[in-house]
Amino acid sequence: MVTLDGIDWARLFHAQGQAVDLPARLAALCGADQDAAGDAFTSLWPRIFAGGALTPATAPVVRHVVAVLHESGLGAGDDTIREGILFLLREIARATADANAKTIQVHADVDETVRAWLDTYLTQTRPPAVHDWADGDGPGRVLLHNAIVDCFDLLPEVFEAVWPIPAGWPAWTRTMAAAATTMLVRHPQLSGQRAEVIAYHQETARVTADRGECATLVFGLGELGVAPRDWLDDPRLAVRTCAALAPALADDPTATEVLVRAAEHPRAFDHSFTEPFVPPAYRMMYLPQLQVRPCRVLIHTVCDRVDDFRRLLDAALAAVDLRGVHQPVAEFGPYLRHAFPAGLVEDGTASVQQTRFADVIAARDDLWDGTCDGVAEMFAAAGLPHDRERWRNVRVPVVLDGADRPTYDRTILLPLPTWSIRNSPHMFLGVARTDPDLLHTLLSVVSSGEVAVEVEGPLRFSVVATGVGAGQLDVGDLIASGPYNYRPVYGVGVAAALSLWVSAYQWRAGTAYRQQFVDGVPAGPIETLGPADRGDGYRFVFELDPEWVPSGTRLPG
Repeated sequence: MVTLDGIDWARLFHAQGQAVDLPARLAALCGADQDAAGDAFTSLWPRIFAGGALTPATAPVVRHVVAVLHESGLGAGDDTIREGILFLLREIARATADANAKTIQVHADVDETVRAWLDTYLTQTRPPAVHDWADGDGPGRVLLHNAIVDCFDLLPEVFEAVWPIPAGWPAWTRTMAAAATTMLVRHPQLSGQRAEVIAYHQETARVTADRGECATLVFGLGELGVAPRDWLDDPRLAVRTCAALAPALADDPTATEVLVRAAEHPRAFDHSFTEPFVPPAYRMMYLPQLQVRPCRVLIHTVCDRVDDFRRLLDAALAAVDLRGVHQPVAEFGPYLRHAFPAGLVEDGTASVQQTRFADVIAARDDLWDGTCDGVAEMFAAAGLPHDRERWRNVRVPVVLDGADRPTYDRTILLPLPTWSIRNSPHMFLGVARTDPDLLHTLLSVVSSGEVAVEVEGPLRFSVVATGVGAGQLDVGDLIASGPYNYRPVYGVGVAAALSLWVSAYQWRAGTAYRQQFVDGVPAGPIETLGPADRGDGYRFVFELDPEWVPSGTRLPG
């Protein structure tokens, strides 16, 4: 067992104050109590890496966790603790490597002023947290600088503990170790290991069947400076999109097209890292390297790579529809500078794309009633007004013909079917989105066909139909193209457009199949389940989109 002797923790501090609490937390990592080990790890992150801040206590903690990384008792049998430590080591490596890239890091002198400040700081009953320091705490920043250098100098030792990645570790633990190596080899002393790390990522990504692992490894190739073109045509949305995000493919037209198409269904990318038909609690597994909601990375990247707003219109409209579940959010800010690079067009000379975008923005109530935070700042950052009436005035040119009659730009934009239904539900259901009878009307429209409808939850219901026609229904085309070409199942098509998740089960000629869709995109290929002990037919399970359905609205029954 690795000991914690030899370190004067009383002379160290972490982001929240004096470091005397750390020995007990570190000891708990390898204790017999799994809950205590989990609590210990959870408490380490905000102390030694709070908001990316490295402190004098960080390097000693890193030395300790590296020393126990291979101990069988680490985490008391909970593999996620070792995985969490590996990701923490990755982030510390990223922060120190980025800092060293900006300026060559060497230790600063710790003079009497700094030592006096440290004495005073450590004797306080409740010393202020690092992020609450005032101007008088300037001498302490010398110690923070030296903490970065100490951690940077430790990276080769960390790499030796991680590489080669043990084959006996569970698959996801190995994946987290691989994610750590992509940052560690940024250290100059480790550059010679880069080729081996790249080869490991490529070989492992090719053989794993798990989309989350594959996407993580492919994203890692991008971090290593590789252009992962072999994965741009992967059938899994998470994998091909992570390949396209690689900086080395910034000028690749195929990669750009992958990003544009993905950005048209941003929430599908959010939910693309788990296998189809997993329980709802596991659907939101994000790619660890992204750190934020995946669609935000996607939106920013596609806006960085594509200048032509005409190409981005459908993606921009989809971003406006990202409303948030628990509180309103606005995710479409990056598109504003592409749509209106010279400011809001209020003189009647806007393009049809600008007019469509402005109309949708003006129609979203929570952008103007104060319930969505940061909206005014978002518009200001793009040099645009936070004034609803001015956005409503964005119009295409009006030209008079020979008889002085107005003519308009005849360009016809055909938006994605899902977008049309969500933004004009009155045209498909006869009621507005905020109408109290919205979901009752939806069930009535769905029930108008020869189907059986059952409400299974507040925003979940199923539809069952039998017969040869039901068994032969092209489910993928129905969800992709909407109800227009499927009048007998018109209501089913509308329900699909208003759902975040659609699970489709089908029985045809004695065989059972299933496929799941998220935000209108297949979560995976059609699965053959085997022989069916029933006649032809289908069963859809619709989970209505909680971002689109007004808060508090529930299905009747």
